[in-house]
Amino acid sequence: MLNYLERYAFKERRQLVTIGSLGYAPSGIGSDVELGQCVIGAAAESGSIVKVSDMSRVRRLNAAVRDSSSDENRTRSIVLPGMPDAMSQIAVPLIVAGVVRGALFFESRARLAFTKADEAALSIIARQAALALAFSERNSEEAEVGRRAVQLSPATDRTIHVAHHRFDDSIFIDGNYVIKGVAGRLLAFMLDQHLTSGRNEFTNREIRLDSGLRLPDFKDNLETRLLLLRRRLEEKRLPIRLIRLGRGRIGFEVEGRVRLSREGA
Repeated sequence: MLNYLERYAFKERRQLVTIGSLGYAPSGIGSDVELGQCVIGAAAESGSIVKVSDMSRVRRLNAAVRDSSSDENRTRSIVLPGMPDAMSQIAVPLIVAGVVRGALFFESRARLAFTKADEAALSIIARQAALALAFSERNSEEAEVGRRAVQLSPATDRTIHVAHHRFDDSIFIDGNYVIKGVAGRLLAFMLDQHLTSGRNEFTNREIRLDSGLRLPDFKDNLETRLLLLRRRLEEKRLPIRLIRLGRGRIGFEVEGRVRLSREGA
């Protein structure tokens, strides 16, 4: 039986980021995996299925790494989720046109849990997931919507303190670490637009074309990054949320008055 599933997609050239999970609390959405690190990074780096059938020798090391990163506000990192008593793990790369786009990861409490038949079935699922990621990217850029200030945000006098640290683009909301990197820049961009012009509706197209965001110059899935950011805000139950308004359109909802501060060069 497959106990848990995590879905990873590339964040930077040498990293993957968790964009979805089932069975974990917290979900670990936004956590990073270096290429070559653990079975997930190894599968993405090699483009091949990587499987471990007896985790008893490496469980203690994994637990130590996980515990050392438990304070998000201090480390500015999100803990990679995992079963502390997992005995079997398998990671299957997501490949489209010969290019690795991410990886699916499964783990089980049983030894020797994943058979050859499981590998074949998961390979089919991975191919479909990879194609879905590629399709969402091609169909994310829809017609531009008018730059109007649509009132999506509930009226409230609450003050929301947001700190943007420029050196790593990490974002803290009311003292709580949220996200960093490209996703942090995306959130800072929307906050800027909201504060300066009252905007709370954006399109993928305008985000891609904004040079100030310094988006990676290689083919990348903006839709995936926005999904990651939306899920992270929801999981933290923060007063700032992203809402999907339609293909290529994003709503920005704020429950209060934002006070944005910036630190670093």
